[in-house]
Amino acid sequence: MKSSSFNEEIPGMSANEIFGRFTHMQEYVCIYVPVNSGAVDSEIFANATQNEMAKIFGGSSVHHVEGSYLTESGSLASENTYVVKSFATKITGVIAEKIIEIASNLKQSLGKDYIAVEYNGKMFFV
Repeated sequence: MKSSSFNEEIPGMSANEIFGRFTHMQEYVCIYVPVNSGAVDSEIFANATQNEMAKIFGGSSVHHVEGSYLTESGSLASENTYVVKSFATKITGVIAEKIIEIASNLKQSLGKDYIAVEYNGKMFFV
C-alpha cells in the first residue's frame, strides 16, 4: 500500500470546493492594546477588550506580541502589546463605530496618544 503525503495531489474536490461549503469569515478587525508601564494592569484592559469584541462578533482571540518602532532619535524601541482579533462575515458601519468607541475609551484609560486598530489588513491610529 502506497502512503500519501500532504504535498501529493489527490483526485477529487479542490480546496476551494471543500472550504466553500462552510461559512467564510472574510473580514476581521484587531485592536492593539499596549502594555502600560505603570500602575495600570494592561491585561485587565486586554481582557475587557476581548470580552467587548466577543459580544459584538460572537468570539475573539488575544495574542501577546512584541512590536517595535524607530524613535525620533533613530533608535529602536520595543513595546509589548496585546492584539485582540475578531473575524466576521461583514463588518458594518455600526460595528466599525463600536470598535472606534472601544479604542477611544482604551486610549483615554491608558493615557495613550492613540490606539492602533487594524481592519482587513489596514492599520488606523485612533
